[in-house]
Amino acid sequence: MNKSEIFGYLLVTARSLKNYDVIAKEYWISVTEMNRENRLSKTNYACQVVCLELSWRQRKKLSCYTGIPMKNIINVGSIDDKIHYLGFNTIINIEAKEDDFFGRTKVFDTEENIPRSEISSGIEVVYEY
Repeated sequence: MNKSEIFGYLLVTARSLKNYDVIAKEYWISVTEMNRENRLSKTNYACQVVCLELSWRQRKKLSCYTGIPMKNIINVGSIDDKIHYLGFNTIINIEAKEDDFFGRTKVFDTEENIPRSEISSGIEVVYEY
């Protein structure tokens, strides 16, 4: 991932992977908002898609069906870094501490499966499934 500020994260799980049209729509809406913010504020924000425990092949398929560049799709092994994998919380905490995170996260799953309490506090989280 290049060093730019993060405009927002879209968290994709195996349960939501087949919703390519919804994921693509939300990603490109975020990109449009991000580009407007970049022009107005002279910033360098980027949108990031984070996949939770998905294989390379699944991420490649996501890229092909949605048009999201592979460089903007990363994979994490868990929500939290409890089992020595890069966790989603770790990524958000790093960005938030560096003040390079605009603060939006959309989770393509239900709150029952990915509880809000497991995602870093102090950021805007929206669920869509």
